[in-house]
Amino acid sequence: MPRDFLLVVGDELIEASMAWRSRYFDFVAYRPLILDYWRRGAKWTVAPKPTDFKKLIDEVKTLRQRR
Repeated sequence: MPRDFLLVVGDELIEASMAWRSRYFDFVAYRPLILDYWRRGAKWTVAPKPTDFKKLIDEVKTLRQRR
């Protein structure tokens, strides 16, 4: 189960994407805090958000079947 999507390393915030459709908007709750840090000079890196969940899930199933 996916959990944390925000990682802080030094002065950089790294925002990961969530692969579960139900967790897609988890970042919204933290956006004001992230923007505040960014405006004060922190670096902010955002991973691309998935756009085709069905394809993503199909690829994961295919990889699991190969094991």
